[in-house]
Amino acid sequence: MVSLICPHTLSTRPLVLPDDARIDLTVVGTSGDVSLTVDGQVGQALQEGDTLDVARSARGVRFIHLPGYSYFAVLRQKLHWRGSNV
Repeated sequence: MVSLICPHTLSTRPLVLPDDARIDLTVVGTSGDVSLTVDGQVGQALQEGDTLDVARSARGVRFIHLPGYSYFAVLRQKLHWRGSNV
């Protein structure tokens, strides 16, 4: 899944791709500074003409959730959504 960081509207949705998909991105026609930040790491400056090749890693990852953790409860709290579980 490809998700935008800090989208400016709630209508921006993640893009779901097959696990064997590859995405090639090329920086073109910039009107200012462009930088790439992946997984919250230190950003890397990009220049016009730079190309990124994005693909699934061969390495897996495990996530740990504390007891009582609810992804949807976190969304409701952060986005100030109301619902039956608030």
